[in-house]
Amino acid sequence: MGIGLREDARGKGYGREALTLLTDWLFEHATAEAMEASTDPANTAMRMVFRKAGWKPVGSLTEPDREWVMYRITRQEWEDSLQAWCRTATRLPTNIGCRPALAGETSQWRCRMAEPPKPTVILETPRDPDRVSSFLNIRVKDIDAVYAEWSARGAQFLTPPKQHAYEKRCYIRDPDGHLIEVGQTTDPEGTGHPQVGDDPGLTGRHAGRMHESADRAGLE
Repeated sequence: MGIGLREDARGKGYGREALTLLTDWLFEHATAEAMEASTDPANTAMRMVFRKAGWKPVGSLTEPDREWVMYRITRQEWEDSLQAWCRTATRLPTNIGCRPALAGETSQWRCRMAEPPKPTVILETPRDPDRVSSFLNIRVKDIDAVYAEWSARGAQFLTPPKQHAYEKRCYIRDPDGHLIEVGQTTDPEGTGHPQVGDDPGLTGRHAGRMHESADRAGLE
């Protein structure tokens, strides 16, 4: 296996991304249990790509006129790498497998559930990322700490955390464009008293309706 790139495109992670996507596809859709590939021993760039994509050297293959270095990855090794990446990079539950989605300095992530694909369900990316009918809502204990930590890891938020009457929230998109709300309740006792800085006249259902209207007009 070898990857050809223009000189100005080298060293940016495109080779790792290509091999990672191929590896994922073969395990997810072609039901592969193990894969092997060879490369020239002098092709140090390709050998590095193999290692970064989780492939391991397993020996050599000798032909009459040359020798190849063999690399291999099994389904179990692939699944373990997904779990390890989750635990160390995202701290997501271990039943979700994730890895960086794009090459270079990108901060977005691609995630999948670590279970067989649903045969009748097809996931589609949003046709218009600015039109949302639903979104994932993640509740955290300290949104400012989460915002700082995820930003330091490369995540790009649409908005910084903003205080509302009963919660503090911000927004982020996954690599496919799906909207994710990250929020922290600021009324844990359910007193119905808005936070300082909000309109004291907005309480209960009136505040909720105002927030719903604001969200329809644009992210707050």
